[in-house]
Amino acid sequence: MLRFLSERRVWVVAAFVTFALVLGLRSWAASEVPARAADLIEERLGVEAQIEEARWSFGGVELRGVELSGRHGGLVARIERVEARMSLFGAVFKGARSVRALSAQGLEVILDLSHEGFPDSIAELKTSSPRPDPASASSSNLGKGRTYALDGVTVRVVDADGRLASINDLSLRKDGDDMSGGIGDALLGEQSADHATIGPSKGKLRRSEGAWKLRELDIQGASVRSLRNGNEETRALAARLRDAMSQLRGSPSDTETETATGIEIGNETETGNAPLRPVAPPTGARLFARLTPDAVVDVTGVQIESRTSAGHVERIRDFGWSLNGAGNGWYRVVVGGQTSNDGTLKVDLSVMPREARAEGSIELRRISLAVVAPFVPEVPFYDDEIGTLSAELQLAASSPEQISIEGRLRVRRLALNSERIAAEPVDNINMDIKGKGSWYPGDRRLKVERGEVRMGKVGVLIDGELERSSEHYRVDLTAKLPPTPCNDVVAAIPEDVLGSLARFAWSGSWSVLAHVSLDSRELEAAELSIRVRNLCQFEKTPRWVRVERFQAPFRH
Repeated sequence: MLRFLSERRVWVVAAFVTFALVLGLRSWAASEVPARAADLIEERLGVEAQIEEARWSFGGVELRGVELSGRHGGLVARIERVEARMSLFGAVFKGARSVRALSAQGLEVILDLSHEGFPDSIAELKTSSPRPDPASASSSNLGKGRTYALDGVTVRVVDADGRLASINDLSLRKDGDDMSGGIGDALLGEQSADHATIGPSKGKLRRSEGAWKLRELDIQGASVRSLRNGNEETRALAARLRDAMSQLRGSPSDTETETATGIEIGNETETGNAPLRPVAPPTGARLFARLTPDAVVDVTGVQIESRTSAGHVERIRDFGWSLNGAGNGWYRVVVGGQTSNDGTLKVDLSVMPREARAEGSIELRRISLAVVAPFVPEVPFYDDEIGTLSAELQLAASSPEQISIEGRLRVRRLALNSERIAAEPVDNINMDIKGKGSWYPGDRRLKVERGEVRMGKVGVLIDGELERSSEHYRVDLTAKLPPTPCNDVVAAIPEDVLGSLARFAWSGSWSVLAHVSLDSRELEAAELSIRVRNLCQFEKTPRWVRVERFQAPFRH
């Protein structure tokens, strides 16, 4: 009996001691946890951190009033509440690895791209953030059993031109190798200027081979009001978005470039020729590389408008886009919409990006160039509200090694403004392009069996081959202008380019035969030949022109 009482006393004393230690630990943690957590965040993320309050329990840690800021400025994140679920003893022996779940509510992120220190803040954040080592852990074991949840997130992005993006009611949840999320609404640009809005949206990502890839995306309703400012007082919204993405991604290092392309960059070869520079994958290939094999994308109810001097004009209504992955490398892409000028937009393609194969059809009828202009900023469009684009393309897989291609492209009332073309804007350019050929995915080779570029009554015939692989490029093309009346040749040139030459009249014909052969593996064997047969004679000239000057070589 005495022995029992002694053992019982020992347990009672031990319990009181443990209770006292726990109370002391909680009292100590109440003052030390905020500072320790802030130091840990700063060390692991490369940011400045401040925490107003911390609450510790056996189940984990709760932080309130958290503020993170880039060390060089331009980046601020404020979080109302963060909760990390972990065991006390696990935290002592395993540290951050003991975290079972992490959640945050009331998160506000502000990015100022115009701040001079923003690039350095982003670079330090990327450098300091922990990255999994693929050599030590497979993608299936990364973060296994750990969940992350973000609710009530808002994101604000500004650049030198003002507000660029606002995203409200963003939520994210990660559970192992799956991530899901959604947004209440998003605004790109400002309501008072050119902008785009996105309605309720949700999506899912899956981690595959160490990279997050899109599995599902559903966007219900969106509106685009001109990605290109009509008054040209500020930069085009599309250009601002591209610049912002470049800043957020940062410039890839040489090592990353070499790894991504699989091409070694070295010194000059023995022949003195520099090795071929790595070529970035096409935009389409990069897009599909971010999708899972069974990805499903559904975008509906999109309205596209553009701004004119008279206000906004609807260009495409009821625009929709869907993509479905078959799980075997093939994706089906369907796009549809109606234009305000009785035009149509129809795309129904099955594509296999990995093998550069496709089959299906594309039909564009009277699409306003104002819709196209933001996506081809290199083209010096002028008054793009008037011009239209129409196209038809048929792709048929004749065999696994060959895809037959046939189509035509029509541009009407195109206007350009560039000093390289003419001193004044050039308008009313009409062009027709049609052709037939074959694409060989294995060789990355396009064979042009029959092609024609026509302006007015002048048609240039084209045939030959184009080849471009990761190791070389090759061009072997022939262009032929059959004997054509000289007046027709001149009339095909826009009057804004001709100037006073439009007042001349000729008789006779003019023809050209040009051939180019170029192979990057044998540059010294390159060939270029141009043969011109000029039988034009002056029939009518302005009074101030001395025709005899053109009857012999002269210096102008």
